Amino acid sequence: MFFDILGYITIIMGLIFMLFGFLGVFGSKTFNKTILAASMVDSVGFFTVLLGICFLKGLSFFTLKTLLLISIGLLINPITTHIILRSAHLAGHKEEVVDDELNESSN
Repeated sequence: MFFDILGYITIIMGLIFMLFGFLGVFGSKTFNKTILAASMVDSVGFFTVLLGICFLKGLSFFTLKTLLLISIGLLINPITTHIILRSAHLAGHKEEVVDDELNESSN
């Protein structure tokens, strides 16, 4: 019973984090910040939802497979984010750096 409640709470926390993270990604002004924020939201949401599923299923072979999936996901996600940003850099993607606080203080 305790692990069921803990599992549901963990899944709900992961879904809420992904929802707020998804909405927060639209607030990013640059490509790099958007990709990095999306990567963090994806990693943490993926981890918490699958961890909640592990709590719900208890100790079983399914849980071991899910933990393996979590570890692979946490290893691969930063690598793919790096590859995306590096390929954009090598392709010549240039960003306009806009700092609203700097512009306001100079006026």
